[in-house]
Amino acid sequence: MKLILVEELISKNRRTPDVPIFLQGVDRPLCCNDIAEFMGYPSDKEELYKISEQDVHWDKEPKMKTRQLDFRIYGCPESLREVAGFACKHCGKRYFIFQFT
Repeated sequence: MKLILVEELISKNRRTPDVPIFLQGVDRPLCCNDIAEFMGYPSDKEELYKISEQDVHWDKEPKMKTRQLDFRIYGCPESLREVAGFACKHCGKRYFIFQFT
């Protein structure tokens, strides 16, 4: 069963478009035994704050948020495209990935 799931995820990942462009290597959140769907980049600072404060930080796996991810205190990244939002299409859980330049 686990091997079948791994093979399905590998196949699905190969068919997934290269969006977003990952600056530090491809990393897609996994949830409910599936690849989370890319939802886009924050459109402004307020959306960035909302994503980073409410969504789960993902870095190869769910991670605890560090103080440096508090963009209100530490400032915004050079580009809002350094933060990518994702959502599980099964349970709706939301994730974000921060890959700085």
